[in-house]
Amino acid sequence: MVKRVLAVLLGTFATTSAVLLAATAPAHAAQNCQDIGNGSVCIDVTPAGSPGHVQVSYVKKAGDPLNAYLVWRNPGGVISAGPEEHMVSGRAYIHRWDTFVGAGCNTPGIRIPFQPTIWGPTVCV
Repeated sequence: MVKRVLAVLLGTFATTSAVLLAATAPAHAAQNCQDIGNGSVCIDVTPAGSPGHVQVSYVKKAGDPLNAYLVWRNPGGVISAGPEEHMVSGRAYIHRWDTFVGAGCNTPGIRIPFQPTIWGPTVCV
């Protein structure tokens, strides 16, 4: 009897813990990637209306090394930049902004000093 009660309690605890963890972890709302020639740029955004994140990544597959910034344009048109990175072929670069995610469209990009920003695919949440 004690073993059965303990098993039921542990089962309830495991189920409740899983539900709580799922409820508190930011859910994935939208992701999109695009080949931009020498590599692929991606954006990953959590759902709108809650604390979450926007993550921009770039996988450089070819071309000369360069210094650049991963950037993100939010629904209000504000552009945020990560730190300058020395980017070489065969590597992935990621920057994540922990933020309150507002409704609207978000666009990732790569900013190379003294050149136009290379914009990736837009995702809307």
